Amino acid sequence: MEGLACDIVIQSHHMDNDRPITGAFTATSSLADMSAWPEFLKIRTRRRRARVEVQSVLTSGDAVAGGLKGRFVAVLRGGTSSISPQA
Repeated sequence: MEGLACDIVIQSHHMDNDRPITGAFTATSSLADMSAWPEFLKIRTRRRRARVEVQSVLTSGDAVAGGLKGRFVAVLRGGTSSISPQA
C-alpha cells in the first residue's frame, strides 16, 4: 500500500450471486470512488488506519456471475492503533 506495510480488515461487505460459477472465473476489483484514494492515504498516514470502499465483479465465461461491495480498513503495522468506527 504505497510502500507502507498494512494489515487489512474486512469491515463490512455485501455479495450478490447472480448465477452459478461452475468453472474458471475472474474477479475484477476497483475502488468504488477513485477520487477517494488521496484522502485515504492522508488519513491512513495521520491516524494509522483508514477505510476504503472496493467493488468487485465476478465473471465466468462471458457472463457476469456476481459482485461484491465492501468496506476495508487498512491498519499500519507496528502501531498501537485499534480499529474503531471512527477510522
